[in-house]
Amino acid sequence: MDKKKFVYTAAAFAVVLAGAHGIDYLVGLRTNALPACDAAEVVQKAKKVIKTSPLAQLFDIRDFERPAESDYDSKAERRTCVAMLKTVAGQERVKYTVQWHDKKAKIFWLEFQN
Repeated sequence: MDKKKFVYTAAAFAVVLAGAHGIDYLVGLRTNALPACDAAEVVQKAKKVIKTSPLAQLFDIRDFERPAESDYDSKAERRTCVAMLKTVAGQERVKYTVQWHDKKAKIFWLEFQN
């Protein structure tokens, strides 16, 4: 098998294994794109913020589920996201934004809104 055919075959195999999220992540790394609302690193950071929040104890927040993008401001490079907080009492919708803190260092920050 020649080198070019091997690279294309390996890339196709990677697409099948990684799925859409893997490709989004790789494209984001290459293009310095702001991470998506449901990107692993965004969800991990959101869960950490929620877990350490005093409100987490008050409302007995159990999980952060179904994150999705509701808006993207390309000029400001800011994603507006929604997700569900699972509590003992049921589910509550939460809204947050993802934007760059330091794009060059690929550091983003989250801001939860009322």
